[in-house]
Amino acid sequence: MITTIAIAGFGLAGLCAVYRLVRGPALADRVIAVEVAVVSLMAAVTVDAARRGEPTFLVALVVLALVGLAGPFAAGRYLERDTDPGEAASEPSRAGRSSRSDPTRRDGGPRRRQPHPGQAPGGDRL
Repeated sequence: MITTIAIAGFGLAGLCAVYRLVRGPALADRVIAVEVAVVSLMAAVTVDAARRGEPTFLVALVVLALVGLAGPFAAGRYLERDTDPGEAASEPSRAGRSSRSDPTRRDGGPRRRQPHPGQAPGGDRL
C-alpha cells in the first residue's frame, strides 16, 4: 500500500518535471527539470525493487545515476561558456602572448611578478 503511494508520488513529480521541461523559459530550467525527472524515475525504480525484493534493477540505477550526473555538468559547462565575461579576453594580445596568463584577473591583462619576500616592490633589497 505505502509503496504504491510512493510510486504514485514519484510519478507525479516526474510529470511535473516533464511539464517544466516543455514549458521552461530558460535552458537552466530545462536542465533542472531533466534532473528532477531522472531522480524521480530512480526513486520509483528503487521503491519497486524493494517491494519486489529483487536487486536486478540496482545495476540499472547505478547506470542511470551516472548518466543523470553527466547531463547537468555538460549543460553547466555549456551555459558557463555562453556567459563567461573573460571569453573575449582569451584571444592573443598584440605581443603574441596569451592575455589569459592569470585567470583571476578580470581585465585579462598580463600577470605582474610578485616581489621576493626579501625585496621591496621596486626590486631593491630590504
